[in-house]
Amino acid sequence: EATLLIGVSKDPRENTSLPIPTELVVTVKAGVDIDALAKKYRGKVTGRLEALRTYRLEFETAEDAAKALKELEKDPDVEQVQQNYYVEKPTDLKDLDATPLAELGLKPSNSTDPNDCDKVIIGLIDTTTLRDTTGAKGGSKVDSFLLPQIDVAGPSATTYTSPPHGRSMAEAILRSADFSSQGKAKLQILPVNVYGANTQASTYDVANGVYRAINAGAKIINMSLGSEAQSPFLAQVIRQGKAQDVLFIAAAGNKPTTTATYPAADPSVLAVTASDRTGNLANYANRGNFVDVIAPGSSVFQFNGQHYLSTGTSVATAYVSGLASAMADPCKKSYSSIDSQIRQNLAIKK
Repeated sequence: EATLLIGVSKDPRENTSLPIPTELVVTVKAGVDIDALAKKYRGKVTGRLEALRTYRLEFETAEDAAKALKELEKDPDVEQVQQNYYVEKPTDLKDLDATPLAELGLKPSNSTDPNDCDKVIIGLIDTTTLRDTTGAKGGSKVDSFLLPQIDVAGPSATTYTSPPHGRSMAEAILRSADFSSQGKAKLQILPVNVYGANTQASTYDVANGVYRAINAGAKIINMSLGSEAQSPFLAQVIRQGKAQDVLFIAAAGNKPTTTATYPAADPSVLAVTASDRTGNLANYANRGNFVDVIAPGSSVFQFNGQHYLSTGTSVATAYVSGLASAMADPCKKSYSSIDSQIRQNLAIKK
């Protein structure tokens, strides 16, 4: 009777269905000075995607942002204004003792010819991939598949106690491609760091990262991340990419619920959930009508001489991206045909 129940406070950023209270995403008409517009409504520009005239605005308080939202909706210089949302934190990786992993049989495609139709580039929209500094057998070979990283939200941290999420996704992609093609797939991975040094990204950063990956030649976009909120800006970028025959693959989420996770729930995106070792739906994985396919949800990989286990629908998404790269024959068939084939072959029973 002399004790009080103390509730554990949750980080509000973990609820990805709620908007970031002090931020807006604004698309302006051609010729509009975004800095002057932001100043007019007591905000500042913290993100720029000039090619799409779309910007990330930050305000001092949630009240300022709410007031600006109403005013910007009526401004004739504004094409669209919307709220920005957090993207879920990457899943934790577990270190473990394991026997040495089989060395990758894949060989990277080193072609620099932009007109080379045989080239397959996967845009990895994630955290930093971080290079292996030990030269460990099997681990350093992953680096030979990595193109120079694009940093969307600033540079990442310089030190890590365990490998970042993006690194494990790159490994899962390559392991899947190696197994699916028996070492014959030709691919490169374009790391797009949308987290920077932050624990979470935003839907604006993801859209920006997807746009930049496509412009850099990526035809398969791996998004092992998600939010419960739908971003019109991200949906617009995906539609534009789909019109250019880009294949989008995204994680269904690890709640597990039937709540839709975006961008996976976008009709233009392959939504991937995870299976356990028996091939059944994993107990942590999201399910529901928005889910399209299922794939293995765990991967063991090596980094800096240590073995790690990565688990989740993010891993399953990376496996499907690796499979898609193995199926790709850009000189002869479209990526939309690969999309259709994967939906048919890996369909989850609903």
